Amino acid sequence: MTRSGRSATGWRRAAVEEIGLQDEDFFLDWEGIDWAARAQEAGWEVWFCPRAEVTHSGGASIRQAEARWVVASHRGIYRYFRKRMPAAARPLLASALATRAAVKLGAVWAGARMYERAHRTAA
Repeated sequence: MTRSGRSATGWRRAAVEEIGLQDEDFFLDWEGIDWAARAQEAGWEVWFCPRAEVTHSGGASIRQAEARWVVASHRGIYRYFRKRMPAAARPLLASALATRAAVKLGAVWAGARMYERAHRTAA
């Protein structure tokens, strides 16, 4: 129980009720980053645990669609920062991210393994 008498589940429910669910329009990681930012903006404490690990029991590998992942990820980056920066800066952001995505796509198409951590095999 917390000091206010709420259980951990009660706190989680209160946070979700206040800030809402994750935005399904984001893709690959950015929905969680946006959700954590919205929580912090609403005054909730957000913790980062760098040693935490997630094991996926299903889904697809980035290797199966690296180019699509690059495009989707950069769209998520743009969407996240677009919500948090002045409208006048958005064209510069879009241009910088398009250039970054183009470079990464070129590397993927040239055979570079862009996401080496995603390519690790279980030890």
